[in-house]
Amino acid sequence: MKSLIIPDIHNRVSAADQLISLAGPVDEIICLGDFWDDFYDTTIDARRTAGWVKGLKAVKLVGNHDLPYLFGEEHACPGYTLAKHRVIREVLTAAERWEFDLWARRGSWLLTHGGLNSRMKNAWNPDAKLEHFSFAQSEATKEQLAKGDHCPIVTNVSMMRGGLNAHAGILWCDWRELDVLPGINQIVGHTPVPRFQFAQAGGNINVLLDTNTRNYGILHDGDELEVFSATGNLGGRFRPGPLQATVFTP
Repeated sequence: MKSLIIPDIHNRVSAADQLISLAGPVDEIICLGDFWDDFYDTTIDARRTAGWVKGLKAVKLVGNHDLPYLFGEEHACPGYTLAKHRVIREVLTAAERWEFDLWARRGSWLLTHGGLNSRMKNAWNPDAKLEHFSFAQSEATKEQLAKGDHCPIVTNVSMMRGGLNAHAGILWCDWRELDVLPGINQIVGHTPVPRFQFAQAGGNINVLLDTNTRNYGILHDGDELEVFSATGNLGGRFRPGPLQATVFTP
């Protein structure tokens, strides 16, 4: 299984199309969320992105900027407007909005928009393992979000991102507060950086891909992750376990 992983898009659909073209044939595409919202964007941008999303066959994860458009304005964050909300919902049906997932699992990797840190894990479920991030759990959490409920595992915002919560949920966790968890390897977006980042400890690894669509990932059989630049150059290779990271000079 060859999985193309595309980080935060923020209306840059042409750049995302370029990454898809560069990657060549793949078995699936996984988008890490934040399809919408950018500085000075308009309803025209929002509608164009919604049309692109509608036609994209992919695993589409929810980002913090997507959440209010998909599940309700109660979850609004900076950049959200009611005008964009309306045009997105004119393009995407309720069923299409429901297709977005909160997380994806591939092998020993957990893919979310922002990541799961130890403080949130301990508050949510101290014994949580990768298998707790199931489809059924995602669907149940989405039901809560659709009712306007606050779901800490998803919607908590820590002080690092201007919130008041002691620990961040998986849509808001900043890279600086994302520690490496035993038994869970993570691929995330959300925190913009000039070049992809990684952290490793005890045989597990986290990889950050949000570089304003300058990087993308290829995950092979849920095991080895290769990170490429938008020019197609291999930048890093990561495999869970000892001696798992190889980074190449840009």
